[in-house]
Amino acid sequence: MIWVTIIVTFTVLSAAAFYTFFYAKLQDAPEMPSYSYMTYLSYVFFGLAGIVLLAILFCYNTIKISIAVFKTTISYVK
Repeated sequence: MIWVTIIVTFTVLSAAAFYTFFYAKLQDAPEMPSYSYMTYLSYVFFGLAGIVLLAILFCYNTIKISIAVFKTTISYVK
């Protein structure tokens, strides 16, 4: 369940980034202010997706240990 949440978070951020990037390219002319707003927003989403990906990569072992602790706690409570 935890891995699904992490994957969904990364996927949603990436999808939002691609959507805003290509929506700006298709809908607005480059001289319009909304074009630059959507482009900058897509850069923010790309940055957030990159940060989430790096956090997952750097904290992989910690996430595995926390999942094991959580499973142990659940089995003890039952």
